Amino acid sequence: MVEEYKYLGIFIDNSLNWAKNTAVLYRKGMSRLFFHRRLRSFNVCKEIMLMFYGVACLGSRLKVADVNRLNKFIRGTGSVLSLRLETLEMVLEKKMLS
Repeated sequence: MVEEYKYLGIFIDNSLNWAKNTAVLYRKGMSRLFFHRRLRSFNVCKEIMLMFYGVACLGSRLKVADVNRLNKFIRGTGSVLSLRLETLEMVLEKKMLS
């Protein structure tokens, strides 16, 4: 039996736990946050910097710790961009209503 499997860049384990996938997303996001800071130091337009930012919405299977970790990344990106970005919960709610 396979414990976890990476398919199309998403880590799936045998209990459909998103912890591994969230950890990978967080690490990738934090490394990209470095580039946001570099772009800010070059006075790049905020709209262009916002194009480099994106959030993957995983749904309600996320644990509270994983949601908090991704929201921490979102807040960090928002502070670099000097913008107030929507939390993961707000994005999920919008997607469900549309």
